[in-house]
Amino acid sequence: MIDRVSGRVVDNYGSSLVIDIGGMGYEIITASSVSFDLGTPVVIYTRMLVRDEIPVLYGFESTADRKSFDQLRTVQGVGPQLALTILERLGAKGVIEAVLGNDGKRFKSVPGVGERLASRLVLEMKRFYDADDSMEKTLASQGNKGEVGEALLALGFSIGEISQALSTLPADIDSESGLRLALKGLRS
Repeated sequence: MIDRVSGRVVDNYGSSLVIDIGGMGYEIITASSVSFDLGTPVVIYTRMLVRDEIPVLYGFESTADRKSFDQLRTVQGVGPQLALTILERLGAKGVIEAVLGNDGKRFKSVPGVGERLASRLVLEMKRFYDADDSMEKTLASQGNKGEVGEALLALGFSIGEISQALSTLPADIDSESGLRLALKGLRS
């Protein structure tokens, strides 16, 4: 998985950037609100998804935006493009405020989000924000298992799924092996 890319902007198409990294140009789909001047050195946090067997990189200015993108995509009816549009209109902070404030109207202001989807977004996204702070504190105190839990949280797994996966891991496991085992357990 490609976590982030650092390079120079060589093209800006509005909804995507081309970043030159060591002589190769990587096209990264971004919110159209992300704007960089040509030639500017940048760091873009990415999420790689495979659509129709073609890898697509989505890029974000911060890890908070990327985390919100991942969380939004867990809601039925929200694909990558709609998640980007929501982030473009509301930003990561606006998404959190809308969810915690039970403000479905904010989500409805985004093109492509109707009454039903707005309600679903508020309802289903609550699980991330109600438990995130306490979960992150708990994970931070668990060493390598905590790192595995943080990675699973960033991938969009629920608190219950993460707790169950972590309980099956040996105490002395390294982060990489732990993540592999946890993902294998979650997929079966």
